[in-house]
Parts: sequence; C-alpha cells; structure tokens
Amino acid sequence: MLKHITLRAIAIGAVAGLLVIGLFASSRYQAAESGNARKTETQSLGVKQLTAEELSRRTIERRAVDAAIWGMPIVNFEVMRQAFFRDANATYGDVIFWSRPANWKLQCLTPNTSVRYVFSFIYTSQAGPVVLRH
Repeated sequence: MLKHITLRAIAIGAVAGLLVIGLFASSRYQAAESGNARKTETQSLGVKQLTAEELSRRTIERRAVDAAIWGMPIVNFEVMRQAFFRDANATYGDVIFWSRPANWKLQCLTPNTSVRYVFSFIYTSQAGPVVLRH
C-alpha cells in the first residue's frame, strides 16, 4: 500500500508543481507586458514578433496545462483503485455498484453527484482474457 500512496503523491505533486510553474510564468509575462508600451510596425499590423523568452514562457505554460489535462485522469484512476481495494474490500474481478449518489465523502477528483458508479478492476495477466456480458 505504501507503494501506491507514493505513486499517488508523486502524481499529485507533479501536476501541482507544473501548475505553479505555469502560473509563475504567466505572472512574469504579464509584468513584462505592462512594461512594453511601445509598439513596433509589425505589432500595429496585428503580427506579434515573439522573443526567445516569450516562446520559452509559452512552452512552460503549455506544459503546465498539458500536465493538468493528462495528469488529472491518472490521479483520479489511482484514487478510485485504492478505494476499491481499501474501502470496499474488493479484489480483482469484483464489480462494485454504488447504489446511492455520491456525497462529500467521495474523494475522487471530478465527482459527478448524479451518476451511480459501477466499476471493476481486472488483472488480465492473472485471469486471462475476460468477456463482459449483460
């Protein structure tokens, strides 16, 4: 279990760290923009020439956004998997159905209170191929 907590902490820390970097870069950019009052000819035509520093800032900002977009589902999956084994005392192959709507106790990242959750974790290297039918 300690291994899973460590992976979760690393994932959350990575997403949070990249978001902080993006916010820091954004605030530095806004401060630099407020100091640039004069416009060049190309800027007055609507074409903006980007400096190396601006391109670097935009790259860092974009990576922070990408980390949040791609990191959130990974962290949410790990949190739900931990709850599956720890709180529901389930094993691989069990199917969990939450008969009541979610409330404040549901600690996943993006809960939907109008959904009845049904999920299962299947370890195919142990169980082999699995076919789900209704």
